Amino acid sequence: MTKQEFLEQYGDTVVTFSGYYKYVFTFKSQDGLEIHAGGNSSDIYRCRIRPEMTVNEIEDETGEIICARKDDKLIDGSMSW
Repeated sequence: MTKQEFLEQYGDTVVTFSGYYKYVFTFKSQDGLEIHAGGNSSDIYRCRIRPEMTVNEIEDETGEIICARKDDKLIDGSMSW
């Protein structure tokens, strides 16, 4: 799955902030989607993170979705975006 295909399929999914560790934000949805997003240490502090966001908003705010999982399985291709 390409990044564009992922955003088309999951972009409007609402996820809830779950945690932050070493410049990576983690978000989870009610239906098993888990997103890890972040940036470099100089830019990450400028991100405006809210308790609930859509996947598209996370992409816009952080600039990079590092990986995505659905039901504890890595979404194919997400590590290579």
